[in-house]
Amino acid sequence: MCSHLPPRRRWAPRTREVVVAALTAAAVAAAASTATAAPPAILTQPKANVTASVGDRVTLTVVVAPPTTAVITWQRSRTPGPSPYWVNVPGGTGSSLTASVACPIYGAVEQYRAVVCNLDGCRTSEASRWGQVTLRAPTWVATPAPRAAEGANLTWVARAPFASLIIVGLRRTDAEGVGQRVSGLALKLPRVKDESGVVLRGAPRGAQYWGVASAICGGNHGLRSDTTFSAVTIVSAKSDPSTPSPPVVSPGTDPLTRMCPASVRAVAEDYDGYVLNNGAKFSTPTCVACRNACRRAPGCDTWVYGAAAADAARHRQCWLKKAFPGTTGPTVKRPSTEAERDRPSPWVAGTLPSPWRCPGKFTADYDGRLLVRGDANLQPTCVACRNACRAAAGCNVWVWGFRGIGSTRHRQCWLKRWEGGGRPALKAGSWSPDSDWLGGVLDDRL
Repeated sequence: MCSHLPPRRRWAPRTREVVVAALTAAAVAAAASTATAAPPAILTQPKANVTASVGDRVTLTVVVAPPTTAVITWQRSRTPGPSPYWVNVPGGTGSSLTASVACPIYGAVEQYRAVVCNLDGCRTSEASRWGQVTLRAPTWVATPAPRAAEGANLTWVARAPFASLIIVGLRRTDAEGVGQRVSGLALKLPRVKDESGVVLRGAPRGAQYWGVASAICGGNHGLRSDTTFSAVTIVSAKSDPSTPSPPVVSPGTDPLTRMCPASVRAVAEDYDGYVLNNGAKFSTPTCVACRNACRRAPGCDTWVYGAAAADAARHRQCWLKKAFPGTTGPTVKRPSTEAERDRPSPWVAGTLPSPWRCPGKFTADYDGRLLVRGDANLQPTCVACRNACRAAAGCNVWVWGFRGIGSTRHRQCWLKRWEGGGRPALKAGSWSPDSDWLGGVLDDRL
């Protein structure tokens, strides 16, 4: 029987190689397509921690692995804690983002991140935390000449573009060399945006003046800058401009302050305030160590250090203080005796721009039913006293002895319970400058 099937086709050796190669290339392409079906990879993360000043412009960048067809969206969070809430930055697209540093309120700092997406999904960059934020001190835009005539009106103006408040004051050194704050100043008018100034009318002969200025952003819950000082102006008599004046001692140039690093911003003064410790029994090896001790002490915003080795009795003493309420800067302490006025001061002093504040109110003694006697309950700090109240059943009022010298009540922690409704009443003597007490209330337990 005859068969009509077509003869079997035979492939030439060269044709067979071409077909195998084509099939291999297709398989490789398919495998590659499968391998790239994934969200884009981030090769370079934005800077993890940013140190800057309020108002600075900071640029963040991410680098994405090729192919670079990914869509990049930047997000911002101002929510503190482990679970921040993120929102898209208006106009924040592309591999780089430039933003201004804002003033942190209540300690909440900004964070930024990039979300990088393609058709196969998204990846999120690591967060860039803008936690090391400071506020620049004001700059002087107008100050008097180094010498001025008796009776002249003298003006000091400071500028701080990113501050919500600029505080400008004056210090005076008279013929006896005693530094003091100057009161009765007039505001510089008209007011100019980002500037603040004061005017001293009728400057008396023989005095030296210099301006002090600091800036605040965010009110009581934001930042305060370091204090900046102007040059010194000497007031001479009208009729004889060459009348000898006391030698100029510019803040920060005294030999004692040269013993401290410039970052400490020490001045050759004895700053006054509520005394939180007995400096005669507390010493530190350097002014930096004294400043750091103030940082660790709740309530301390002012430190005074015995820098003069020649004064052995007070050398290396470290006094921790709280500036008097209602003041806009440190108060210079006057020598209390004639002997102190006649000898050089051994002190250098400084302030903290962002102190650790006490949770209560100075010179407040709240009433209530006594739970724990303070003379049997000594606590090292106001925070520790507040925590002791929190740990005591029924306690909603605490009173702590803050005064470190001249008082037998230092560190006493009295725990009480207020049951009279509303806010606890204040005992007699509260708000007096001589009060030894710092009181606080646990509002959630009233």
